Amino acid sequence: MWSNLHFQTLLILVVLAGLYLPGLGSYGLYDPWETHYGEVARNMVETQNYIDPYWGSPWDPKSVKRERAGFYSKPPLTMWLMAMGMNLFGFNELGVRFFFPVLMILALMAVFLTLRRLYGSGLAVIGVLVMSTSPFVLFLSRQAVTDGPLVSVM
Repeated sequence: MWSNLHFQTLLILVVLAGLYLPGLGSYGLYDPWETHYGEVARNMVETQNYIDPYWGSPWDPKSVKRERAGFYSKPPLTMWLMAMGMNLFGFNELGVRFFFPVLMILALMAVFLTLRRLYGSGLAVIGVLVMSTSPFVLFLSRQAVTDGPLVSVM
């Protein structure tokens, strides 16, 4: 039925979710790029156009000065993650950030399972706990910018 691997994997998953998910929507978008990418994602959700990223809303009055231009300087994964979060949680900080720590949790689970297979469960638990509590990984996964998904998928 439930093996030791299943129990350990579930336990690590619960610990990581408890470490990474609480409070995601409790603070504002502080990195300038979070707001910029968030605007592109908001526009994707508003227009239902997930293929052609656009910065600045076509419905803004002419007195509002925005770029009103295509946004092709970054890969769209970041904006797609934000758009999925906005579709689930609305146009707020939680919606913008939700899938960034989820992606990092999945990456850390891959690290755990790889270490467990190669070196055993003791080293796997220590390795994933050290990596998951390192300041860079923690900070990167709670910020809605392109660096977190890049590190996660690598």
